[in-house]
Amino acid sequence: VNPDDEPALKRSAGAASDAAQRVFLRLSTLQLGLLATTAVIAGWRPLASSGQRAGAVAVCGLMFVAFLISIALKLGHFDDKWFRCRALAENVKRAMWYFVMSPANERTAREADYRQQIEDIQDRFPLAKDLAAHRVEGPLVTEWMNWVHGMPLDGKLQQFKLHRIQDQTTWYQTNASSNAKRESRWQWLVFVIEAAAILLAGMQVWGLWLFNAVGGLAAIGAACVAWSQTKRHSDLANSYAVAAEDLRRIAERWGSPRSDDELRQLVDYVERAVSREHSVWLSRRVA
Repeated sequence: VNPDDEPALKRSAGAASDAAQRVFLRLSTLQLGLLATTAVIAGWRPLASSGQRAGAVAVCGLMFVAFLISIALKLGHFDDKWFRCRALAENVKRAMWYFVMSPANERTAREADYRQQIEDIQDRFPLAKDLAAHRVEGPLVTEWMNWVHGMPLDGKLQQFKLHRIQDQTTWYQTNASSNAKRESRWQWLVFVIEAAAILLAGMQVWGLWLFNAVGGLAAIGAACVAWSQTKRHSDLANSYAVAAEDLRRIAERWGSPRSDDELRQLVDYVERAVSREHSVWLSRRVA
């Protein structure tokens, strides 16, 4: 579905979520980088007092900046804004699909139900302040939504299969594969760093160098592990793969409805599967 065809509230929440995510991940990356760099500098042991003082100043300065970033992350609640705005966007999208797939001859009642659902969602996620900077002007019921809602059963089914089931299945499968590959790469990087730290530690036994890189490598390895846990590649790879398989199974078993009630059942199964994945994602991010 073209983003312009979706409700303005969904696009606003999506934009706010993306912005909060970028800030959170960038600050987290900078913080981990500063801590790792501090550990590397701390391993330097110059003989001259001026060198020692310069190292101490550098370590103090980097730790102070890292401390400020910690305060910004704590007070900014960027991760919470990211999760809650994403939950709002997905709930609006779910309500949209229930509405556009409802019978065309029940237009008035179904639109009233849809608007009530949107009000309930906004009550559950009071994010007006967070959305203000990303507000997108537009209606809750777009022209595309009206067009699809007025279609006969076959047309609705084609739209739902193409723009919801197939689109979501492809997204889940692609991201499951991507996260699995990234998880493997980060694991191998940590293994290499740990092996290098062991080698240098052994070499340090035989020669006490002015620069001991073991602590720095250990900190870099820890930063890589922390970043991998922040991104949760392994959890996402598993949950996305399960969601993709659930949608395939639903499409195979319930993908040929012959009545409005059966179409409603298909929509319900699909939206429950998508909602279940989002709920698991949210619980793991908050945990």
